[in-house]
Amino acid sequence: MKIFSKGPFAAIFWGGLLAGVLDLTQAFIGFSLMGSTPFRILQRIAGGIFGTHSRDMGWASAAIGLVCHFTVAFGAATVYYFASRKLRLLVERPVLCGLFYGELVFLFMYFVVIPLSAIGHPQFNIATYITGPIGHPLLVGMPIALCIRRFSAERPVSRRPCRPQRWCSVLQLAELLIYESRFTDHHSRFLVPVISKQAQEFWALLKTYPKQIAMPLAQAREADTRSEDFTSEPVGVNFMPASEIDGLWAEIPEADRTILYFFGGGFVLGSPDTRRKTAGHLALAAKARVLVPNYRLAPEHPFPAAIDDAVHAYQWLLDHGGEPSKTVLAGDSAGGGLAVSAAIALRDRHLPMCAGIVTLSPWADLTCSGESITSRAAVDIECTRAGLLEMAGWYMNGADPSQPLASPVFADLAGLPPLLCVVGGNEILLDDSIRLIRNAGTAGIDATLFISAGMQHIFPIWAGAFPEADAAIALVGDWVKRLLFSDH
Repeated sequence: MKIFSKGPFAAIFWGGLLAGVLDLTQAFIGFSLMGSTPFRILQRIAGGIFGTHSRDMGWASAAIGLVCHFTVAFGAATVYYFASRKLRLLVERPVLCGLFYGELVFLFMYFVVIPLSAIGHPQFNIATYITGPIGHPLLVGMPIALCIRRFSAERPVSRRPCRPQRWCSVLQLAELLIYESRFTDHHSRFLVPVISKQAQEFWALLKTYPKQIAMPLAQAREADTRSEDFTSEPVGVNFMPASEIDGLWAEIPEADRTILYFFGGGFVLGSPDTRRKTAGHLALAAKARVLVPNYRLAPEHPFPAAIDDAVHAYQWLLDHGGEPSKTVLAGDSAGGGLAVSAAIALRDRHLPMCAGIVTLSPWADLTCSGESITSRAAVDIECTRAGLLEMAGWYMNGADPSQPLASPVFADLAGLPPLLCVVGGNEILLDDSIRLIRNAGTAGIDATLFISAGMQHIFPIWAGAFPEADAAIALVGDWVKRLLFSDH
C-alpha cells in the first residue's frame, strides 16, 4: 500500500516500529543480565512504566506495558518528523541528529518524566547504565531519523559527500544505503551532489509560500509580478522600451548579438517586466542585447496566438537591424517551449532561421506525459501535474495538445539550429528537456543538456540569490558567445 511506502505516515510508522522493537531488544538484554526469566522481563518493562507494584499484576500489566512502550516509540517518531519539517538539520544530518535525539529521549524519560510522574524507578544496575545511554541513541534515535529520511516526502536538499577515493565510515555507508536503495553504478553511490547553503535556504523559503500554480488565475497573475523579487539587479545594463511589440530591451555597450527572450508563465501569466532582471543578467553574461517581447495570453487568447506573436516579434527584430546569424531564441518554462515552437514555425513558414535556441526548464509537452511528471512530483515545490493540465486546457481551448507546435517534444526537429536546455534535477518537467535534447540529437542537431542537481523549476531566473543560478546564467552566456563568436 502507498500509505506504507512514503509520506508522513510511513515515516512515523516505520520509525516508531523499528525504534520500539530495537528498544525492547535493548530492554530484554539489560534485564536478562539481571537474571530474570522472560516473564519477569516483561513485568519489569511494565514496572518501568507503571511502577514497581505492577510487577505483581501478571501478564495483563506486561501486555499494557508493551503497548505503552510502542506508543512512546511512535510518539517519539512523530515528534522527530514534525521537528524535521522546521529544523532541516534533523533530516539533512540524520545520523548525528538521531544519536543526539535518542540521548535526549533517554535523559528526558529517566530524569524528568519518571520523577515528575512519581513512577518508581526500575531496579538499576550496571547493565542499565550501559544499555540506556548507549542503546537509546543507537536503537531509538538513529532508526527514527533514518526512517524519517527514507520514507518522508521531505527529502533533504543536501548531503555530506562521501567520496570514492576515501573509505566511508560505517555510519555514512548506512546513511546512504537506507536513503537510496538503487544506484546507477558502482562509483555513483558515493558521488553525492553538494548544494549551496544559499540554495538550500532559498528553496526552504520558497516552500513556505503558496504554490502560484494552484492559485486562482487573477491571484496568480498578481503574484507573478513579483517573480523576480529575489533576483539581483544587474549592474551596467540599460533598459529601454520596445513599444512596437509592447516589450523591453536590455542593452549593454558594444553588443553585436541578440537574444530574443520569451517569458514563462504557462501561457497564462507573465509579461516582459517579469523577466526584466533575467534579461539584464543574460545580456551581461552573453555580451548581447536582449529583447523581451510581449505575447498574448490564454485563456483570453488561446493557441496559436502566442506562436504568432513570437514569430511577429522575430520578424520585427529582423526588420530593425537584427541578423538571423547573430540571433538566439530563448525562454523559460512555457517561454522555453515557445522558443522551440517559434523556431519550428520559422522553418515551416520558410522564414530566415535563427542561429540557436536556449531553453530554461522548458514546458514542451502540454500532455504532461513525461516520466518525471510522476517520478519527481515528491521533490518539485513549484509545479503540479494538475496545475499544468489546467493551464494547458486554457491555452489549447479544446485543440489537440499533442500537435507539434503546441508540444515540440512530439515535433520533427530537423532543420532547427543548435539547442541548449538547462533544467533542474528536482522538477517534474525534467523529462521535457531530456526528450527535446534526445529528439534534437537524433535529428542531426547539436544539442546540449545541463541538469543542475537539486534545483527547481526555472532556477536561473533567480540570479544573485544563490550560486547555482549564477552558474546557469554564466553557462548560457558562454554557450551563446561560442555559438555567435565575434571579436568583441
